Amino acid sequence: MLLALNGLDISARILLGLIVTYLIATVSEVLLHRYIAHASSKARRYWARHPRLFGHLLKLHYRHTIVHHGLTFRMNHVTQFKDTNERELTDRIVALRADELIHREDYGLTIGLRGLISYNMTVAPILPILYWIAGPWALCGALPVLTLAPFSAMLLHPFLHEHHETARKPSAMVQLLMRTKYYRMLWTHHFVHHKYPNSNFNLLLGGDFLLGTYRRPNPSDLAEMEEVGMPLVFSKSKAEQNSSRIND
Repeated sequence: MLLALNGLDISARILLGLIVTYLIATVSEVLLHRYIAHASSKARRYWARHPRLFGHLLKLHYRHTIVHHGLTFRMNHVTQFKDTNERELTDRIVALRADELIHREDYGLTIGLRGLISYNMTVAPILPILYWIAGPWALCGALPVLTLAPFSAMLLHPFLHEHHETARKPSAMVQLLMRTKYYRMLWTHHFVHHKYPNSNFNLLLGGDFLLGTYRRPNPSDLAEMEEVGMPLVFSKSKAEQNSSRIND
């Protein structure tokens, strides 16, 4: 195998690095999102018995599942707080945790630069392996992929929770992405995740399809999306014909 890889030209090595790293990144995003951010009660009880080792995982679960999924966007997918009273109540609840990242990351709507580390802890080990089997050009394809998942959470995720004619002006790069079919698919994908949290874990699309956690929106989901001003990728007739692969 190594001899065969040694025969690859530069462009093939770059492509190899990109594809392999993308696959690992999208699959690991599903696993981390599913088993840590949405951790089971059994896992959380174990973590609580070993706070020095796993206290940070409990915090991550609280910020994501309790705050982002539970205490915000309760009215609909594009309304973080119904009014100031709801926001003040949420602030009183999260104050008990004394976790400054909750406010700094806008109640789970975005992440800081720490995401470059946390999102890539399971991806970075592939880099020396790629270098060993395909040389430095493979790293040229791999390294940009390391930014995709954390920057999706940092820059794109906030707009996945907004009306498509949002009053906030996205950056030029995000505006370009919002015009693509990929972004509209991501919009739908993430809406379904919030309605059915046991599915559609990716912001970097792909892993859910590979691991069987993808759920296609049904006509009711599409109607809700239309109601809150979110663009549709699938027609209702197609969604009707292709029922979800995952039960509620």
